[in-house]
Amino acid sequence: MSLMALLAVFFVSCSTETDIIEENDGGKDVTLTISTSPLTKSAYTESYSSKKAEIKNLLVYFLNDDAVITYFDLPEGSLAVETAGYSYKFTNLESTINKVYVVANLNDAQLTAAKAKTTLADIKKTTIELSTQQDISTNTKGIGSNKIVMTSANKGSVEITFPTPSALETNGNIKGSVSVGLTPVVSRIEIASITADNTINILNYKLEAIYVNNFYKDALPLENTYGNSPYVVTTVAGFNAVEYTAFNMYDAKTDGLEKPTASNIYGYQFFPVNSISTADVPHIILKVKGISSSTTAGNYSEVISSDKSYYVNINAYTWVSGDAFSSFEPGKVYIIQSIVLSEKNLMKDPFGAKNVTVDVSVNEWGSVVLSPDYGY
Repeated sequence: MSLMALLAVFFVSCSTETDIIEENDGGKDVTLTISTSPLTKSAYTESYSSKKAEIKNLLVYFLNDDAVITYFDLPEGSLAVETAGYSYKFTNLESTINKVYVVANLNDAQLTAAKAKTTLADIKKTTIELSTQQDISTNTKGIGSNKIVMTSANKGSVEITFPTPSALETNGNIKGSVSVGLTPVVSRIEIASITADNTINILNYKLEAIYVNNFYKDALPLENTYGNSPYVVTTVAGFNAVEYTAFNMYDAKTDGLEKPTASNIYGYQFFPVNSISTADVPHIILKVKGISSSTTAGNYSEVISSDKSYYVNINAYTWVSGDAFSSFEPGKVYIIQSIVLSEKNLMKDPFGAKNVTVDVSVNEWGSVVLSPDYGY
């Protein structure tokens, strides 16, 4: 950042005085409002709409078109959630700035690298690991700390508005303003209900695990690049491998998970790809046991056994309306209203041929306003 901008932020942040005497350097002052979204990996108690975003860092870049002129690195602890419409000011910026770009929640390595970039194009070449987008300490305690990378809705810079003729601040600087809405770079899929189709004699069951398979483990989501191929588990043992468990794309409990309900929704973040091919979309695999039944399972020759595990593999989606599914998009929550277990979709092998299509509906992540506290 420029020396004058740095000094302005330093003295403002440390001063206890109401009035700050600014040097008239003929630059620009910009009032910025940032709105962002509630985020969760909801398991056990709360759905996506019930939590506000947690920001561990925020990078605000001021640009001249693509070139970085200066940036502000706002660490965790300098941020506060305020009511809608709250805004704050950057003072004594260089006169050449015309755009702003904001990205939140890069990890330490990404943050260090991003601050060294001199163009927006280079900033956007930042690899994001999916394991950092779940951010939940264990799979049995519910809501995590919700630190998900976010950037502007179109993943691009936003023009700063400068009135014509120019309006001046009391310090002589040109007055500008800009609003940026932050959107997660990931999509989210939620499972609202799993039921047994007792009309086909599935009387009871225990939900041992929910696994998400076939997902992109890292990406350049700021520039919409998602790697060459998704990460795929091909054996049941693979769901217990250290590499897979690090992604936090599952919930499992030997004595049975709570079954999803309206107040107990399971959800997982993933990098969306502009494709609806089963090769590109996430697959959801349910593991169930303790099935009480009075019939055989589908094409199986034996009676369903209560002491054996069975699987349901979901790898295709359609809208609740019945229309063909279009694509997953970042910043949206895709809700599977119900998965019904029946003898038609149970498998002993989760990678077998019985593929299941489920209906989904879509919600936007909600919006609250995030406001750094500069002390003035």
